[in-house]
Amino acid sequence: MVTLKEVAREARLSVGTVSQLLHRSDPRYSLSTRNRVADIAQRLGYRPNHVARSMVRGRTQCVGVVGHMLDSHVGMARVDAMGSELQARGYQMFLAGRKVDVAFVEQRRIIEDLIARRVDGLIIFIEPDADSTYYHELRTRKIPFVLVGILSNPGALPVVNVDVEGGMYEATCHLLDLGHRDIAAAFGRYTMSYPNLGRLPGFRRAMEERGLSISAGRLMSEQTTSFEAAYEFTTSQMAQPSPPTAIVYTNDEMALAGIAALQDLGLQVPEDVSVVGYDDLPMARYIRPALTTVRQPRSDVGRIAVELLMNQIRGNDAGTTNHVVLAPELIVRRSTGPARRE
Repeated sequence: MVTLKEVAREARLSVGTVSQLLHRSDPRYSLSTRNRVADIAQRLGYRPNHVARSMVRGRTQCVGVVGHMLDSHVGMARVDAMGSELQARGYQMFLAGRKVDVAFVEQRRIIEDLIARRVDGLIIFIEPDADSTYYHELRTRKIPFVLVGILSNPGALPVVNVDVEGGMYEATCHLLDLGHRDIAAAFGRYTMSYPNLGRLPGFRRAMEERGLSISAGRLMSEQTTSFEAAYEFTTSQMAQPSPPTAIVYTNDEMALAGIAALQDLGLQVPEDVSVVGYDDLPMARYIRPALTTVRQPRSDVGRIAVELLMNQIRGNDAGTTNHVVLAPELIVRRSTGPARRE
């Protein structure tokens, strides 16, 4: 392996100077000098010894991202934003996926394995209101990390999440302002299993503020969160003697299945039934009718999580905000309209 010393000898410069030129941009040296040294290193076949550098600097320039429900568009968009932000800061990302049905002990094993690999920090996607005992332990061990997800009582834990409840509240208020009073909600078993996930509380708060109650028959609560369940729920709702005038869905994919069901029944959206999704996936604006939905700040979640983590790694987190809640945005398109007249 060609060493830095050999490159320095060929360039007739000191080892320290060559290291500065190859490993970081130093304005003290001209562009021609930087290019000459880079050409020599390439011709000799020099490759940086990252292990040695990490031992000297005490850092590996690697961050572990422990995923949760990474098969979702929202999850992958956040990971993509994190990867771009880390790369811009000179860091590599180790991505360790985790499905929702895997026991928490598996997530802990993954985290400990990444720590053993000497990552400089961790970004951990968590289930809503996960048991925070282990994360407090990591804090005590002075492991730099940031949690992404909903935690009702984060305390001193560093958490980044989105005001999901506020987003669903705005979406429901939008329908109420259009005159809808009989609104169905296709949330599914996963959403209903986590009361603090935000969608159900937001929906309920908006309805109760207008003096309206939620009929149990209008909630999709036991079915899985899937295309098939959304399609069947929508079909069954419209078969009722008095069907709803609007339906909100827990995500955009389920809303698309709901629109398909309505169209298969010969109904018009929004003339017969208004439809609202959640997430604002790229496809939402291109379907017909274009979908009214709640936009999650996916890139901002990734960017801020990396920023909080970098502050910890560099020891600059004293006095900084640990808990960041980002506001979603209601995007009104053509899938919602005034309630039909009886």
